[in-house]
Amino acid sequence: MTFTRHGDRGSALSEQFGPLQKDIETLAKASEAVEKLRGVHFAWKDSGQTSVGLIAEEVAKVYPELVEFENGEAKGVNYSALVAVLVEAHKGAADRVQQAAVEIKAQQAEIKALRGSRPSSTRSARAWQPWNGC
Repeated sequence: MTFTRHGDRGSALSEQFGPLQKDIETLAKASEAVEKLRGVHFAWKDSGQTSVGLIAEEVAKVYPELVEFENGEAKGVNYSALVAVLVEAHKGAADRVQQAAVEIKAQQAEIKALRGSRPSSTRSARAWQPWNGC
């Protein structure tokens, strides 16, 4: 992993080659991990230039492998590797949306069936009002 800093804006470059990797596993519970991250708006101390990003120390609590450390101090976030986490989080969210859609469709069918099975009332709306006949 190589981190570079261009001017006042940090950027990360990470080279990844499948044949050089081993012990490959899909990220588990990525959605829950992303919920723990906090996107922030901030200004660089050295230049005052504003930017957006994540706080490296906070990322390290969730995914320490996404943070570069120097002398035990967090120095930067590997944003390009964060994409993998976001992809898996998105897939998890899409699965939950799909599951919810299936449940809603089943509930709508149940409601429709219940409405169709109740006997229709021949009484007028006035007939059931408690003040009628008083």
